[in-house]
Amino acid sequence: MAVLIVLAALALSGCLFTPPEELEASVVGDYYDGDALHRPGQPCLLCHGADAPRPEPAFEIAGTVYDEIDSLEDEGVGGVLVIITDADGVELVVTTNSAGNFYSARQLEFPLTVSIRRGDVVSTMQTLIWRNGSCAHCHGEKPDEASVGRVFLDEEMTP
Repeated sequence: MAVLIVLAALALSGCLFTPPEELEASVVGDYYDGDALHRPGQPCLLCHGADAPRPEPAFEIAGTVYDEIDSLEDEGVGGVLVIITDADGVELVVTTNSAGNFYSARQLEFPLTVSIRRGDVVSTMQTLIWRNGSCAHCHGEKPDEASVGRVFLDEEMTP
């Protein structure tokens, strides 16, 4: 009986079965459409990380690539190679889908280095990824004190 009371109290308090959209207020949109093209630009590991309430499938790294830093959320670009190298020198190459999304469940050893490539245009991230494989964790919609801006491949800015 005591167990039922505790479970009921936890459920009513929101500790159990808290939907992902309540875990982080900045995440908006439909969590439940379930295809690989959904929710570009959002922090993928919030729902698809090992510690997520519904971790299936669980990704190690995931994000969205855009053509420009000020692209709209639904303007991700497909066909971009995302080259990830982990601390052990293991290289992983994934390709963005038509929404600009990429993801991998392959186990990686942090910190990570990342480059993106389309044709001859390559852009390499200037810092290491130390702990969070959800790119939108740091790469939000607009550059400000909480974000460095979108992951983008701007051909005019590439040397």
